[in-house]
Amino acid sequence: VLSCADCHGGNTEDDVTAHNEEFGFIGTKLSSHLETCADCHGEEAELLDQGAHAWDWQERINLNYPMCVDCHGNHDIGNPPESFALADVCWDCHDAFDEDYPAYNELVEQNDKFWKTLSKVRQYNLMNPEPVPEQFTAEIDELRGTSMQMFHAMNDVDEASVEQHNQKLEALRKRLAAWLAEQN
Repeated sequence: VLSCADCHGGNTEDDVTAHNEEFGFIGTKLSSHLETCADCHGEEAELLDQGAHAWDWQERINLNYPMCVDCHGNHDIGNPPESFALADVCWDCHDAFDEDYPAYNELVEQNDKFWKTLSKVRQYNLMNPEPVPEQFTAEIDELRGTSMQMFHAMNDVDEASVEQHNQKLEALRKRLAAWLAEQN
C-alpha cells in the first residue's frame, strides 16, 4: 500500500515537519515525473521513454511534456472515476487527435467503451474484495497490458494490430455487459 511519502517524499516520522522541503517533500505534480513512477513501474517507464512523449527527466522537469499523472490522474491511478475518458486526456493536448493519429484514436475509443462497461461491472460488484469477476481477470489483464504497451510507446502502430486488439476488447466488453445483464 502506497503512502503519501512514496510519491511526494517528506518526513514520515513527524507530522509537523512532514511537508518540509528539507525532507524532500514535493507537493505538486512535479513529484510524478517518470523517474519517480519508474521506481515501481519500470516496464511502463521504459516504453514511455522510447515513445513520442519521452523527455530526459535527468535534465530537468519539462511541464510541456506529459507526466504520468497527466494521463493517469494522481490519487486515483489504480481506480479512475467512472467518468474517466482516455479521449479527454488525448484531446487535452492534441487538437486534431483523430486526424493526426487515426489508429490511436480508434484504440482510445475502444478502450473508453471498454472502461465504461468495466466500470459498471466494478460498481455493481463493489462489495467483493475483487470487484471484477474472476473468470474475466486474466483476459482483462492481458488486453489492458497490450493497450498499455501501445499507448506508452506511442510510436506508429499498424492499423491491423489495432483492429485485431480492438476486436478482442469489444468481444470482452460484450461478455462483461452480458454478465452484468445476467446479474439484474
